[in-house]
Amino acid sequence: MSVCPYLRSRTDGSYECLKTGSDVNPFIAPCLATYSECPYFKLEIVEERKEEEVKEEVEEKEEVVVKEEKPYTRVEEIENWISSLDNMWRRYEKEAIKVIEEWHKYRQELLRKLSSMNRVIKDYETELNEVEARRELGMIDGDIYERLIDDLNRTLEELRKDRDELDNIIRRIDTMLEPHYRRVRPSFARPSPSKIKLGLLKLEELYKAGKIEKEVYEKLKKELEEDYAIIMG
Repeated sequence: MSVCPYLRSRTDGSYECLKTGSDVNPFIAPCLATYSECPYFKLEIVEERKEEEVKEEVEEKEEVVVKEEKPYTRVEEIENWISSLDNMWRRYEKEAIKVIEEWHKYRQELLRKLSSMNRVIKDYETELNEVEARRELGMIDGDIYERLIDDLNRTLEELRKDRDELDNIIRRIDTMLEPHYRRVRPSFARPSPSKIKLGLLKLEELYKAGKIEKEVYEKLKKELEEDYAIIMG
């Protein structure tokens, strides 16, 4: 037989309802098989359910609070990204310096070739002027003059075309490398201030002697002066 959990018997044979604290006759009141119909029992069940719901809500709130106590969960992820960037930068810096150094060596070779081509062009221009002068002075006849002028102009056209092509190549690669050079320039070993001053003097001599073009002179002078300013702070 089912008995209400709130029913207690006394030593004197009477019965007490723990929920109400009063005497009860279980044979009249629904304290036995039908105790689930008792209004006091039903009220207790409702209160227990409310307590359980409140407890669950509190537990959920506590869980949320615990999650909010970790506001730096992405720090490690960001640090890993930064480490990856550092590694990529070191690889890029190494490769960029290698390419720039190779270009600087080859560039000197091309500049020497360019200067040589300019000297040859000037020689042909001088010869062309000489032929013009000889024609004016009547030192050569018309047929020879025409033939010489045609040959000289044709040769000059080819030389200037080759010279301009080489000059454009140097300019193009300089332009392509310029942003990379600016990024890694602090990593290059810089000469001492005295060596930079000596370099500036030598640069002036090369320019005055006509061994380098004005544009090359100005570019190198600017780089040397910038290096000097950086070293001197």
